[in-house]
Amino acid sequence: MAAFRALCAALALLLALASARAAERIVAGAPHICEILFAIGAGAETVAGVDFCDWPPAANKLPRVGSYIGLNPEAVARLAPTLVLAFTEGDPALIWAREHGIKTYASHPQSLAEVLADIRTIGRLAGHARQANALAAKLAERIRALAQKAPKQRLRAFYEIWPQPLITAGGTSFISEILARAGFANIFADLKDDAPRVSLEAVIRRHPAVIIVPDEKRDIAARRRFWHRWLPDAIVLAAPHDLLHRPGPRLVDGLAWLVQQRLKLENTR
Repeated sequence: MAAFRALCAALALLLALASARAAERIVAGAPHICEILFAIGAGAETVAGVDFCDWPPAANKLPRVGSYIGLNPEAVARLAPTLVLAFTEGDPALIWAREHGIKTYASHPQSLAEVLADIRTIGRLAGHARQANALAAKLAERIRALAQKAPKQRLRAFYEIWPQPLITAGGTSFISEILARAGFANIFADLKDDAPRVSLEAVIRRHPAVIIVPDEKRDIAARRRFWHRWLPDAIVLAAPHDLLHRPGPRLVDGLAWLVQQRLKLENTR
């Protein structure tokens, strides 16, 4: 019996060591990557994030090793990561990690389909494929349901990514796609750029019925006064920027918000 107990203890130790060896140490190089990791159950294996990795609240506790514009390779190296996820292929830490045989992936989705694909890919790389696949399937079903709920007639809309200089969402951005799915027509969908600069005169010429202003670092009341000066008949909506600017799981919540606003406008016409 004593020998059996010793064997069981040895096996338990081996399993524990194997589990420890298998555990990932993940660096999340963009806020939406942080959100994906926590949403698929990989938050405990995430050892660092970047500026604005603030959702869920637990992500605020992660040490910062740069921003989505670029990770600090030295800071990343000190963490001995097994997986480095960045926003762009040219990120210095991604290049360093590849040179050292560490798993890497650049997550820069530009459509809802690519968001779902990235969730699945990150889940596979992080060892959480089952959770990631389940999440992607759930989000895909929500997207279908929301698109069916949205009014078919699209209202012309201008999306103000930034006020000075004036930057909007071009036709190649995921923002333009979710606007369309929610029942809005992006007045600059013909511009083949994610975030093109436009002039005030160009916005006025295209005469949007709705102007969407994200609540990121700006005075919404002042922006509303500004737009009503030039387009007095336009409806100005203040939008939750975190839900609409991050190509992660909560982008579908952003789509739901847009659909809700579109339905409200439909009911008041």
